Amino acid sequence: MHHVIDTPNPSRNRVLRGFSPEQEIFTTSQVRRILGVSYPTVCRYVEKGLLSCFRINGYRRFRREEIENLILSGGGNSPVGSEQVLESV
Repeated sequence: MHHVIDTPNPSRNRVLRGFSPEQEIFTTSQVRRILGVSYPTVCRYVEKGLLSCFRINGYRRFRREEIENLILSGGGNSPVGSEQVLESV
């Protein structure tokens, strides 16, 4: 019998510093601030397939996992993968 131990992901709080670890869904404005890019840049990330979103009442919403993956992969034109950005968010 195997026991699975649910250990917290230490990068979870580090990557999206300033947001509750329980928050799973983010607005475009929040993503813009997290990534340090403009609103149109977030939209371009979606158009290019760098960041996935879904819509609620016509507004884009982003899952935490998608934002973290973009940051940790260093994707996009901004320095989102750098330690400086990770620590400043």
